[in-house]
Amino acid sequence: MTKIDVTVYEKTCSPCQQCDDMRRHFERWLNDDDNVHHDVTRVVLSAEDNRDALIELGAMSAPVYVIERDNKQNVVSGNNPDVMIDALNGVDSIWD
Repeated sequence: MTKIDVTVYEKTCSPCQQCDDMRRHFERWLNDDDNVHHDVTRVVLSAEDNRDALIELGAMSAPVYVIERDNKQNVVSGNNPDVMIDALNGVDSIWD
């Protein structure tokens, strides 16, 4: 079983269509039968309340998904579902 930690930073003070879209893609990936063998821990935090930490990570727009898998950290910001899915699946460096 692969352990995956996901920290999600979403806008909470105003509607965020990008946040909603990324959440739908994440939920679809999570519910896919191929991914039931993953041990996924998800924490959702406010992007507004964690602005300094997000700037330090290099994230420039919400939502921000910080994905830790196999001792590697990937930061996906903005509406980039393909990049997020690749990070969740352990595909490295394709988007560098």
